[in-house]
Amino acid sequence: MEAIALAISNQKIGCTSLTASVCQPIVPNVENIPVPGESLSVGPVASQAASDDGLDKAVKVYLQRKSRSAHPEGSFDSARRWYPCASEKCSNCDSIRSPSRSYPFSLMTHCRSVDHVAELFGVDPLELKRAARKESKQC
Repeated sequence: MEAIALAISNQKIGCTSLTASVCQPIVPNVENIPVPGESLSVGPVASQAASDDGLDKAVKVYLQRKSRSAHPEGSFDSARRWYPCASEKCSNCDSIRSPSRSYPFSLMTHCRSVDHVAELFGVDPLELKRAARKESKQC
């Protein structure tokens, strides 16, 4: 997207929108400019580290479930159909067929998928898949 410059009071302010009617000027927040001798805040860096930690945990859980060395939490009914417990159930589980006698592990298979583990840990499925592929190549 091409940057557009708006002239406001003979001062140019950068804008990333294509139309001037929805353009929001990019103006630095003067309250957050550090005073000499004052320490800087590392908020975005800390949140990035927390995000990386969640991604690392998600990769570990996904690879363990994929290799069947770890299993999703759930239980079997009398007909040997598997159902996830409440902490394991996510919104994307609703689109998966209910277990039947013919397909008793439909939800268990889904709970081992990238999409399910990504939703459990609140990470992007594509990032999880890339990180898992990178991790499995290193081993």
